[in-house]
Order: sequence, then C-alpha cells, then structure tokens
Amino acid sequence: MTQTDLKAIFPTAQIIDFPPQDSGFIGVPYQEKFLWLKRSELSERELALLEAFLPQSQLATRQIPHQWYGILFEGTPLAQKGQQFRILQIRVAYLEELNDYQKLWQDSLKEFFPKLVDGFFITDQEFILVEEKNKNSFTLDEIEGVFTTLDDDFSLESTVFVGEFYQDQEDIPGLFNEERQMFLEEVQTKHDQRIFHFADVALHYYTKDKLAVSKLANYFSKQMLLADDSFTQLVEMMWRFSGNISSVAKEMFTHRNTINYRVEKIAEQSGINLKKPDDLAFMYLLTLKNQK
Repeated sequence: MTQTDLKAIFPTAQIIDFPPQDSGFIGVPYQEKFLWLKRSELSERELALLEAFLPQSQLATRQIPHQWYGILFEGTPLAQKGQQFRILQIRVAYLEELNDYQKLWQDSLKEFFPKLVDGFFITDQEFILVEEKNKNSFTLDEIEGVFTTLDDDFSLESTVFVGEFYQDQEDIPGLFNEERQMFLEEVQTKHDQRIFHFADVALHYYTKDKLAVSKLANYFSKQMLLADDSFTQLVEMMWRFSGNISSVAKEMFTHRNTINYRVEKIAEQSGINLKKPDDLAFMYLLTLKNQK
C-alpha cells in the first residue's frame, strides 16, 4: 500500500520516523516509519482492530535511530563528558509541501550548525535540533538570520524556540520538557519575533494564569488596550525598544515629541507611566493576554 493509498483512507494521518509519545495518537509501523493516527478520529471498531493487531509491546521493540530521541523522550542516560548542549525546537509551516526536499533542508541545517549532534522530526512539522556549545555558537540574531535564509530558499515559515545551553550533568530531559511545554503554549501567542528564547516569553508564561482571572488586568484591558488600538501599538513598540522614545518614534515614523507627549498624557490620565519598566511590563503582558 502506497502513501497515497494510506492518505486516501486516513486523510489526516502523518508518516513520521518515530512512534508517537502522545497518548492521543496510535502509531502503525509502515516501511521503517510510523503512520500516526489520532485516536479521536478513529471509530471504536477501528481502534479495537488496530490495537489487536498492533500490541504496544510490538511498538516498544522498535529501535529509534537517533540517540537524542532516546535521551529526551525515553529516559536513555546521557554520557557525562563535560559538554554543554542546547536544543532548538523548530516548527515549520508548509514543510509537507517540500516532499523530496526535506532531506535537503536537513542537510542545509547541518551546514549552518557544524556542531549539530542530532536532529529529527517528532511530527510532520516539528523538528528537534541538538547542538553542542562551541566558541562559534550562534547568537539569537544569527539564528534568526539562518532561518530567514532557509525560509527564503525553501519558501517556508519557521518558528524557533532556542533553548539554553545546559551542562551534560544536569537533568537535560527535564529541562527540555519544561522548555517544550513553554514552546507549545507560547507558539500559540502572537509574538513580534519568530525566533525566541526562554527569556523572551518567561514573563508571560509564568504570569498568564494570574492575569486571566485578575479583575485589575481586565479593567486596564478594557479601559486602555481594547479601547484604543493605537495604545496597544505604542505599548508594543515601547517594550520592543526598552522604553527608548527616540527609537519608538523612528519605528512609528512619528516625531519624538509626539511620542513623549502621548506617554506623559497616559501617565497623567491613568497613572500608568510607560517610561517605568514595571508599568511597561504590566501593560505589555496585557497586550499578550488580549492576543490569546
């Protein structure tokens, strides 16, 4: 049976190199890969047949060809040699349209990241890249340049969460798991950048639950942000440029005095002074809350 035949029977199925870790999927071995099927989209009869013919013990005996898949997802111990590693989580839109070019895309990653120690897909759009630290390791800006180039070359749209470098004696799977939960939640929120690091989203990630039920947060959202789209833009620009009025004015094609007047007027009317880091951080969090 060809992939086309399988897609005709299971239109939403994905063919991935590895068995699913998510209990919401069932993995059917297919030509050294796995056909991922959503349990919620299968009938009780289909589920019963699949589970009868494909017991979990069979899946457990399959060998995963990537060392770091075992380390991150299956508890395989990591040899401690005094090295540091970071993990990039890459979500790639339109990658399924590449077909035969997927390998070329992966080969291009290897050229950009010479200390890449492993890389693999965990879904048809999510790729895990593991990199060892070295003196030439890219900064966030340089990583953004890499993926801008790749996206232009392959007509893709990537969102990348850049993990922290961790010593190999640390609990890297546990740290990665928290980074992954952060990525999966924050990627649903509109961000100015498509390349982001823990520090870029930590403030929102760890406060969003409190903000969701806060009467004060709802009050300021209605009174200021939701009532005036231009104020939301001003807050976002002030946050982006760390409160630098001149930079904000240049980005918004507005005179510096005009921006300064608006900031002072807001402070006079509401008590919220966007020149103060705490006030600015609070209002910026509200802009993210409203974008959910």
